[in-house]
Amino acid sequence: MNFFKTNLHLISRLFVNQLGMTMFGIVLMMASSKNTILSLCFSVFATLFYLYLIYTVMWEEGAKDAIRIEQGRKEKSRAYPWKLSFWASVPNFFIALLMIIGFLFGYLFTSADAARTLYVIMRLVVGLFEGMYAGIFSFIVTWLPDTDFVYALSGVVFYTLSSLPMMGVSALAYSLGLRNVYFLIPKHKAKKKN
Repeated sequence: MNFFKTNLHLISRLFVNQLGMTMFGIVLMMASSKNTILSLCFSVFATLFYLYLIYTVMWEEGAKDAIRIEQGRKEKSRAYPWKLSFWASVPNFFIALLMIIGFLFGYLFTSADAARTLYVIMRLVVGLFEGMYAGIFSFIVTWLPDTDFVYALSGVVFYTLSSLPMMGVSALAYSLGLRNVYFLIPKHKAKKKN
């Protein structure tokens, strides 16, 4: 819990970026709701833009930490960016957990109406937290068999794994920032941060 308190400002920045890109993704989805291909393109754009924002935040943190580590004010840790991105993704994981529970008891083991309702509600909530992925998910679903079970299972799998790209980008960006490697960040901007 001490890690969370110490890094709350950075964790909240990562989460606020997610919420901002969710709103952006939802607006784009609404604008293209009748066209699946356009919706997919907008969703891919929103997702890539979201990952770029995460990349810049974590690259800057890595560049700052490189100085702190050099001066002996901070220990180098490969787990640090993974922990940060995990804490920023806790709401996503919690929603995914509730979706899994709703799926298991509403579609897999039993067909309890309460569990199905929980799944449907969490499915709506996840759209408010990860709206940038909606077009991608809708496109993937069109290639799957058209049954309630498959639709529910694909939602569980997709939204359970949806935080992994952000976590991977966080780790990559942080390590590049530590080494002062300019990838996707202009050198003049990166130098200002240092």
